[in-house]
Amino acid sequence: MEEIIRVENLTHTYGEGTPFCRSAVQDMSLAIYRGEFLGIIGHTGSGKSTLGKLLARRLARPFVDLDAEIEKAAGRSIPAIFAAEGEAGFRARELRALEEVSTRPRAVVALGGGALVNAAARVVAERCGTVVCLDCSLDE
Repeated sequence: MEEIIRVENLTHTYGEGTPFCRSAVQDMSLAIYRGEFLGIIGHTGSGKSTLGKLLARRLARPFVDLDAEIEKAAGRSIPAIFAAEGEAGFRARELRALEEVSTRPRAVVALGGGALVNAAARVVAERCGTVVCLDCSLDE
């Protein structure tokens, strides 16, 4: 596959007093390929949306927040979905949303923290392109 951009040393600083978020998106480097879906996964607060928006802007691609897509389709919040349908119902919705979003091959997608718990979701994400996992401790 032809590489279209190599992102080196991507850094975003929020300002003083937020080292956790700053370290989540500091000095990241990766290669992006033509037509490739780029998923970003990590725990709540790890910087998925922040990094996703920065990469989408840098790559001139659309940014998609998978949780926002799920809420829009369901007409209710993630906690309300969990309360009404349980985790199994939420994960089924998450898989459907991922399958739909994966048809947008050039999208940068912030995946929910547990999005790849489902084996079928992992297959969809792996088939479509690159998934980046943000790994940072609460101490950072």
